Amino acid sequence: MRTPRFVSLLVFTVVLNSLLARSAQADSQLEAKYQTTAKQIVEELRSKNVKTTGVLKFSVRIGAGAFPRNVGSLNTRLAEKLELALVMANPARQADVEKQVGIVRGASDVAATIDGATHLSPDGRMLLFSKSYPLAWRHLGQTTVVPDSLIVGVAQVKADLASMDIEMLLLTKSDLKLSPLAKLTVPTDLEDLMDSGESFTTRGIFDGGSVDEGTTEKIETAAKEEAILVRAETLDKSEPQTSTKHPLSPAGSSPVKFEIWYDNKLQDYEFRDGAAFLPEPREGQDVILVVRRKNSDTTRYGVLVRVNGENTLYREKTPDAQASLWILEPDLEAFSIRGFQITTDEREKFRVLSDADSEKRKFDYGRDTGLISITVFDEQERVIVPPSDDELDLAIQSQSRLPDETKETRGQLGTSLFDQLLAQNDTTRGLIVEGHKEGAEIETVKFTPNLTPVMSASVRYYKADR
Repeated sequence: MRTPRFVSLLVFTVVLNSLLARSAQADSQLEAKYQTTAKQIVEELRSKNVKTTGVLKFSVRIGAGAFPRNVGSLNTRLAEKLELALVMANPARQADVEKQVGIVRGASDVAATIDGATHLSPDGRMLLFSKSYPLAWRHLGQTTVVPDSLIVGVAQVKADLASMDIEMLLLTKSDLKLSPLAKLTVPTDLEDLMDSGESFTTRGIFDGGSVDEGTTEKIETAAKEEAILVRAETLDKSEPQTSTKHPLSPAGSSPVKFEIWYDNKLQDYEFRDGAAFLPEPREGQDVILVVRRKNSDTTRYGVLVRVNGENTLYREKTPDAQASLWILEPDLEAFSIRGFQITTDEREKFRVLSDADSEKRKFDYGRDTGLISITVFDEQERVIVPPSDDELDLAIQSQSRLPDETKETRGQLGTSLFDQLLAQNDTTRGLIVEGHKEGAEIETVKFTPNLTPVMSASVRYYKADR
């Protein structure tokens, strides 16, 4: 197999066109609702004399039933987007510093390191306030704080995948009680479907040309319908079933095959419970991911492959629209991914943890462990149109993440977020993580992806609560 190429997306182009394609519906989308809700939350916190707050990873379920530990990256992305909305809702001028509410960055990352910390019990709530959390910007002379409060979120995606109900609760350090903070309902879009681990194809729906509002609506409606059919085919069936609809099944209409190998042995997918599953790898096994053309199609594809929510290129945790892609060139039949590519000439080989080490990573507030996902884009030309200020704010909430360091002021943080936007180009249980580094050279090429993927699929290989 030839060494695959990769591409860093022309993110500003993608973001602008994504915004323009949905501008007529912006007031009903998650980021716009968050924008309004965040302003209300900041005002309420100020009225309660709450000086600092953070956002914990959301609990999410699809349809009825219990809340799983993760449905995909949607649990984390809902929290990250709210963090950004709260940052943008704070005044940036130095003259308004006293009106600011300090926002913690990555509250769940800290919570995940506290044994026994959980918002579900009084003792667990107390533990959540037992450590210092980093602030997004220096607030009242501090860069780290034990926050006055934490925001807990619960989201339910309707069974028809058409909309999502979100409820936010405020957990205060002073009394360790949860109180209602905000409620909202938003229609789901393709990003939500992909983040929630749903599997679908859009092939044949869109065959090139300009992406206008009507086309976007058509694609999103068809993708939801397809995802519902994929789920329904094996929903409530605990024994493995034959699938004709899942993108990872041999009969699926996806343009590529996605193979997962342990020690040079191809693993068979199990289709059950509305999803795709794999056996858990054993400690020490080699894990190889293979993307292979399904037929004689010579389309040039951009391929995003994540392991535990991290892009196999550069270990990015960014949204799909700004992620780096592996490129399946027209004359390339297949390529393999043997680890996390760290630079253009070095990778960290996948490593499977022991039972004990895997157990240590089972955090309630951790990222989407045990999930491998693939999203495939074809290529599209675009016309760039300058966005409005409101569109840029929505783009930051949708496509950016808080930086890993505390900024000196809220204004400096806003500039950093804008710059980031422009620059974006039981049996044995095993959890796949990074391993030793090895040489692995890849080539950088240009690729402009369509706003919508031709397929998206997820497979679970590690079930922490089994």
